[in-house]
Amino acid sequence: MKPAYQVLREQLRDEIAAGQYSDGTRLPTESELVARHGVSRQTVRRAFQDLVAEGVVYRVPGRGTYANDSGRYLR
Repeated sequence: MKPAYQVLREQLRDEIAAGQYSDGTRLPTESELVARHGVSRQTVRRAFQDLVAEGVVYRVPGRGTYANDSGRYLR
């Protein structure tokens, strides 16, 4: 069985690829994902860290996490 952060990461990646979150759209907050998926905040953070490393999302401090389906990293 996969760790929870990998399951969440793949689900978010699939939702972005499917167009559920278009480029530049803010993803749910950590708190919203914790409530929705019943996982810990650390699990959500780890999933986001991996997605940022892959360039699938980018984070804006104090603003949130955004889809980056164009495949390029913007700061």
